[in-house]
Amino acid sequence: MIRTIDPASVRAYVGRDWRLLRAHKRAYWRGRLERGGLAEALSIAEQLRIDLQQRNPAWPSAQEREEDLETHRRVAAALARTAPAARTAPAAPAAPAARTSATREGSRPRRRTRRVR
Repeated sequence: MIRTIDPASVRAYVGRDWRLLRAHKRAYWRGRLERGGLAEALSIAEQLRIDLQQRNPAWPSAQEREEDLETHRRVAAALARTAPAARTAPAAPAAPAARTSATREGSRPRRRTRRVR
């Protein structure tokens, strides 16, 4: 049975507010990952993996697995290059700064403020 395409349906689809849809999708996934954290992210990845394997039991092929492993090795090496060269014991707290003539007597140190995201 051949179904005809309704031109009004095509116009409605093409005329959607794709930016708004994209913003809603981003907000949905951001909220879901913020609420569920790493466990939620891993759960989503596992659900996607299972779905792909059900659709294509041959996935991933040996070549795809090897390419994936090589990508992981490259990323791990790049991350290792950004890490500190050697871990050392924490530095001792600095001694309080001596007052200078430029420091007003009785002035308070500036308060540190935290950035709110």
